[in-house]
Amino acid sequence: MRGEVSSKDKLLLIYVDFDDDIGQCGIDTPILGVDKAFKAAQKFAICRPTDSDVNALFATIKIANDLSAEHDIDVAVVGGDPRGGTWAFLRLAHELEEVRKRSSIDKAIVVFDSVEDEKVLAVVRNYFRLVGVETVVVEQSRSIETAYTLLAKYIKKAIEEPRYSKLFMGYPGAAILLFSILALFNLVREGLLALLLVLSVAMVVRGFNLD
Repeated sequence: MRGEVSSKDKLLLIYVDFDDDIGQCGIDTPILGVDKAFKAAQKFAICRPTDSDVNALFATIKIANDLSAEHDIDVAVVGGDPRGGTWAFLRLAHELEEVRKRSSIDKAIVVFDSVEDEKVLAVVRNYFRLVGVETVVVEQSRSIETAYTLLAKYIKKAIEEPRYSKLFMGYPGAAILLFSILALFNLVREGLLALLLVLSVAMVVRGFNLD
């Protein structure tokens, strides 16, 4: 866990379900209280036993139990929106505000089940003093999730940033366009021969330092 707390702090563990999987099982959020959070975790486990949020919810309860010997602990569960993006942020803000009004604890440890959910931390800081972060990811899926996150990041960069879009979108697009034109006029064979000729000349010039 990142972050440190003193031995006498009152702490609120906030579990964040950004895409509101919990709500799709008929569980209303926000939830405040360890017992209520535990009952919600049980209900959700029956509804969607393979969902990663199940592991994260029970992990939140375990963290609360582990810390309760030395700290005054409470648990809150907040949900976003299945549509994600602005909708999820707006609902999270509303639920965090409600939790803040109902709880006297102003220091929070945030728990979530995805590396992507760290984007909610800025919203949490608007309502609580953030003293720790815990990411719970099912071990079997950790490397897969990280790989998909990185892949999505690079694809977005290749499309949106000019210096990369030219390389990954512009040149391949021009090649496909040229091939289509050649095919339209039955000149694919001649085009390939011309391409091989240009490539071979370029390789010879570069290889023998003739430039």
